[in-house]
Amino acid sequence: MMIQSIFMIFPTQVPAGQCYVILTDMMKLRSTSDVKTYDEFVNQGYFTIRRSSKFWSGVWSDVAIEQVLMRGMKCMGGLTRGRGVSESTVTKWIACAILLLEISHEMEQFCNYTYENTEHVDSRSYRMNRDATDLVLLIDFYKYNNLFLVSDKLYSICSGIVGNHKISYCHKAHKVGINLVNRIIGIPFEDVKFKRKDQVLLISAMNNKIKVNDAIVTIQPLSIYQRICLKSAKLDVQQYLMYELAPYPLALFNMDVMRKTEKSVFTQNFIHSIECPFHSPFINIVDGGYLLYQVIWKINESMDQILNKYINYAKNNFTKNSMIIFDGYSNVNDTKCAERLRR
Repeated sequence: MMIQSIFMIFPTQVPAGQCYVILTDMMKLRSTSDVKTYDEFVNQGYFTIRRSSKFWSGVWSDVAIEQVLMRGMKCMGGLTRGRGVSESTVTKWIACAILLLEISHEMEQFCNYTYENTEHVDSRSYRMNRDATDLVLLIDFYKYNNLFLVSDKLYSICSGIVGNHKISYCHKAHKVGINLVNRIIGIPFEDVKFKRKDQVLLISAMNNKIKVNDAIVTIQPLSIYQRICLKSAKLDVQQYLMYELAPYPLALFNMDVMRKTEKSVFTQNFIHSIECPFHSPFINIVDGGYLLYQVIWKINESMDQILNKYINYAKNNFTKNSMIIFDGYSNVNDTKCAERLRR
């Protein structure tokens, strides 16, 4: 079933730059292995790795590597939490991890330091609460975004970015993938070449792209900057920063929209001790957004009762020569559009 599923989705993976070497190796498993090994691997569950007798303990081989071998690197006292990722420490860890893994595991069992439970991870309370929260976010996203808007252009539902002709055929990825597969059938792996013009680009390439050797490359500017900062070797950072590493200024924008400002920090730039001269007559301006949060709405109150509350609050707290202003939004693109999109 897994091989069949991979085979069905494979034509859509080829336009993304993937190759089918693993798939061909899996399909040759019957001919390259003996009958007993193949039966144990396919029919008797030897494909699943189990390190305990718990009912839900079976994991795939790559997950077992992550949970067992890589666990020592990422836990307390590992390379990423204390020792540091240098060439010498990585070499020692690779050479000793396999030998000392079982010793560390037995010491944890002896000290009763490990936590084991027969309950499935997805049935625990914190995972169920997180799933419920994610479901609410998904429902809200579908509620405030029109998924069935009729348009002749490809656009992002979340960010509103409109794609051009270079990424407009991603909905034809399956058809393009079949054509690419037919080209490489019977060709040795070292001779397989994919042209960039046949690669389906993500819609993020509309903004996150730079030209490298006459080729358009989609990049993540924040990841590049973090890797430069975490590089242990001495680098000529000044030389690297002479090039355009980001398609947009990171000080103003993040991965999606314009960065959100902290109004509390912004108000510190104002001079509070300035004297404001009052001339008669004068008008007090009240922010409508501020006024909306000053009156508490009770359950089962009518709209008439709520409006009377606002009127009484305004009479008791503001003078007669006051004006309540609600800022409107124009149809033109401005800095407020990013905040409305975030909301």
